[in-house]
Amino acid sequence: TERQLLGVADVATVDSGFLKEKHHDTRPDMIHIEGGVDFELFRRADTGHLQAPARVLYYFGRAYERVFDFDLVREVVGAGFTVRMLGTLSEPSFARIPGVEFLGEVPHKALPDHLREADALIIPYKITPFTQGTFPAKTYESLATGKPVVATPLPDLRPLDEHVYLGDGAKEFVEILRRLHESETPERRRTRIELARRNSWEARFAKFEEILWARLGEIGPAGNPTASRTWS
Repeated sequence: TERQLLGVADVATVDSGFLKEKHHDTRPDMIHIEGGVDFELFRRADTGHLQAPARVLYYFGRAYERVFDFDLVREVVGAGFTVRMLGTLSEPSFARIPGVEFLGEVPHKALPDHLREADALIIPYKITPFTQGTFPAKTYESLATGKPVVATPLPDLRPLDEHVYLGDGAKEFVEILRRLHESETPERRRTRIELARRNSWEARFAKFEEILWARLGEIGPAGNPTASRTWS
């Protein structure tokens, strides 16, 4: 079904470089556009440069077995960190683990008010055939807060390793968290904020619009039936 849809679409987009490579033979013209950020909204969570050891970590979004690495987070809280979770949780018993504070769902616009309390943000995804094609939508949202971001090394996060701390496995994840206050500099904070600014939704739409108009021009002039086919 995937190949059939890609074959009939005039334009196809993907938010993951891994998926772009995967479908290259079918659609060498696949457009790669990652998720963006409401930059001004998430900038409200900025509380300045981290100078003391990190203690309170935040995760926001869905936490379910297929993606979220529950075992890794158990190791993190076992090492003495507090993990506060905003969103949905597929394993209610996980919220009863000492060190885990499940805060439930909050409106998207209220997220920055909660994230202000974080010393660091975490993206503890499993590395599986499914998540290899995942670019977490929260990536640039997290970077826009100015806070350090620690994540597992998903293929699409590896190119961001100057801005996101990548920990392969629970032991490395914990070691990074323990050294955050030593690794952090005002310059690192500024560069990740600027990266997020360049990846705002406004910037994303402008790029997508430019690509669409160029592709429409390749397909045919306005009014040409070939310009109103299937879009994916």
